[in-house]
Amino acid sequence: MKHPLQQHIEEIIKLTDEEFEFILSHFETTIKRKHQYILQENEIADKEYWIVKGCL
Repeated sequence: MKHPLQQHIEEIIKLTDEEFEFILSHFETTIKRKHQYILQENEIADKEYWIVKGCL
């Protein structure tokens, strides 16, 4: 089973496993609980987020 990010990218362009591993090395996985904020008021958004599971 492919990683959801890999499936999303491969809708546009095909990747080898090595290419995807390189891309994935630039991402960091974080897990948030229900009702937990990604950012609080006055925090600077210094990252971009990609939701793998759930909704925002």
